[in-house]
Amino acid sequence: MFQCFDQSFESVAAHCQLDEAFSLSIHAEESDYIRFNHARVRQTGHVSQAEATLFFQKASMKSLTLSVSLTDDVSLNTKRLCDALIKARHLTETVHDDPYLVPFTLCESSEARFQATLPPVEETVAFIAQTAHDLDLVGLLTQGRVFRYVRHTKGTRHTFETQSLVFDYSLYGERTSEGHIQSVKQVVYVTCDAHALIAESLTKARRQLCDLSKPTVVLAPSHYRVYLEPAAVCDIMSLFSWNGVGASSYKKGASALTQWIDGKVNLSPSISFSDDFTLGLTPRFNSNGECAPACLPIADKGRFSQMIVSSRTAKEYGLESTCATNGEGLRSIHMTPGGLKKKDILKALDTGIYISNVHYLNWSDPNSARITGMTRFACFWVENGVIIGPIQDMRFDDSIYSLFGDAVEDVTDFVEKLPETDTYNERSIGGSCVSGLLLKKMSFTL
Repeated sequence: MFQCFDQSFESVAAHCQLDEAFSLSIHAEESDYIRFNHARVRQTGHVSQAEATLFFQKASMKSLTLSVSLTDDVSLNTKRLCDALIKARHLTETVHDDPYLVPFTLCESSEARFQATLPPVEETVAFIAQTAHDLDLVGLLTQGRVFRYVRHTKGTRHTFETQSLVFDYSLYGERTSEGHIQSVKQVVYVTCDAHALIAESLTKARRQLCDLSKPTVVLAPSHYRVYLEPAAVCDIMSLFSWNGVGASSYKKGASALTQWIDGKVNLSPSISFSDDFTLGLTPRFNSNGECAPACLPIADKGRFSQMIVSSRTAKEYGLESTCATNGEGLRSIHMTPGGLKKKDILKALDTGIYISNVHYLNWSDPNSARITGMTRFACFWVENGVIIGPIQDMRFDDSIYSLFGDAVEDVTDFVEKLPETDTYNERSIGGSCVSGLLLKKMSFTL
């Protein structure tokens, strides 16, 4: 596949003029998609697609981006890309000079391949149908390869290939006496031992579904002890990428984590995480062909380490680039585990709220790093280490400086790899590898 991309690139590059440069960034995949309803296959499909983005620069002053769908025909792809180059050349004459445009430079090239040992998708589908035949299961199974390719006219070339299986599903229970239908959500990321890991996830989901059948507990707004499952931690940590640790938002005064970045506030000494590309979830390189460090520390025992800095922001503010994407978000979070064992979680929580998932997250007061959100799916009230029943959905409002700071009592000794599951236009890549958190308190307002 990459050789075909090289052929097209070289043909287009031959038409590039002296004051011109361009990069070719390609997203491609070969994936199977299987949709389940009532644990039965309702829809299947195989997707083989590729889309190229031509980032054109004129005299290192003007730029323009065009996207082109690719086919299996190399000659047709070459023609489409040549047409895009000509179109970009003409359109660029109408745009203003860009003072922060970063010209392409020769960087270190790279090749990365992350293989998986997976059974044929038909076998996994049959296994799920058999194992969950008695469950009201709704979900999406995706399996296959994802490719990323970047090459530019200054000589840099990067390729990335990863293979995985992602099973994103929910289980639904009976309607409760209050009229609610309770549900459990799980995401399984697999590169080996697929059936064993799916079976383990389904066993956990069954157990939670059974606990959901207990009478619903209605709690008053207050502060409660809380255990956050890795999925909930992952969702909350996504806010670090939204006006959080990006250099552009910080320099513009929009970062909600300014006090942490400035060293005025620290997180818990138990909190350490990095942007770690050795996990194989996403490539190190960006669309400009710049390659980020294999592991970039963000939090080191609660202290802030490094902002995410794109080359454009670096040029604008005189900073050192970390070769980030333009969005300056965390792409592959890897959290350092602690000492709380899985079997001891409920005992350590004692009396409080067990939260599996959260949603509707947003900054509620950016100046104090406060966030708001709601509990979702399998969230339970626990007394003396025993699950009493599901809680009625609650809204929380608390500060990152508490949730990842003073309130942290312990961190689990295990991590879960949680992938991006979006399939809009293409199968997403990226994700996080995070632990669960035991909190002394969390503020619930509704």
